[in-house]
Order: sequence, then C-alpha cells, then structure tokens
Amino acid sequence: MSLFGVIIQSNSRYKLTVPTFSCLHITSVCVVKCLESPTTLYYERILGPTVERIVLCELQKGKNSQHVLNLEFKSRETVQFSSEGDSDISVTGYWTSHNDPLSMTLFPNPFNESLDGTELGLDLDDDEDEEDDDFKNLFLVDE
Repeated sequence: MSLFGVIIQSNSRYKLTVPTFSCLHITSVCVVKCLESPTTLYYERILGPTVERIVLCELQKGKNSQHVLNLEFKSRETVQFSSEGDSDISVTGYWTSHNDPLSMTLFPNPFNESLDGTELGLDLDDDEDEEDDDFKNLFLVDE
C-alpha cells in the first residue's frame, strides 16, 4: 500500500489513468488555500465523447473545510477531477495492488480465483530489469 496525494489548483482539472494491476482509493479532500467563497470538487466521468460531472463536495472556510470520501478506481480506469472556486483542494488516498496482502484482505477477490493471472493465461512474472511505465507521471495536473 502506498499513499496518494495531489493538490488541484483552483478552477483546474486533474486526470490520470490507474496503472495496470493497481487500485486507487480516494479517502479525503480538504481546502489548502482557504478563501471565503465556496469551492466545488467534481468527479468527471468520461462516457465516450461526453463527460458527466458529478459533485463530490463543496468546501468553504468556516463551514466545511474538509470532507471524507470512499471512492475506488480500478486498474486502467481514467480518473478525472475538476474544481470550481477560488481555493486549491488537496485530494488524498492510497494505492493498492493485486500483490498487496492488505488489499487482498480488505478487498477480497469476489470470484474466489487466484489473482496471479494463470486463469487468464497471463504471464505476470516481474522482471527486475524491465521498467514499468505505468507508474511514471502519475501526479501530472492538466490545466
């Protein structure tokens, strides 16, 4: 398990694709540069050529400067958040992988199958000399 965190600047967008054989769990958000006006955080669900905007929370100084979330994004899923308002927002959570014993305990395989890929005919042997590009550039912010 590894920690995840990103600061989404006011009125901007953040996008990433969850790496292969990983899960991203978003657990909380809070305002960083806290101003009087409210800032709204959206999850943008990409549906082909259209984008569905879902309000996750509205944060405001003196009222609710933080919010707890319980979101899980699966392997290869595109995750896109946007903010509207004057405050920057910190989004935090954690990564798990299919090889992580904690994730297998907390999120067991509902199909009672081995997660080593043999049922799928996959070769999942880790080659230490091979670099995994899925874990590069995970914290880029699109503006």
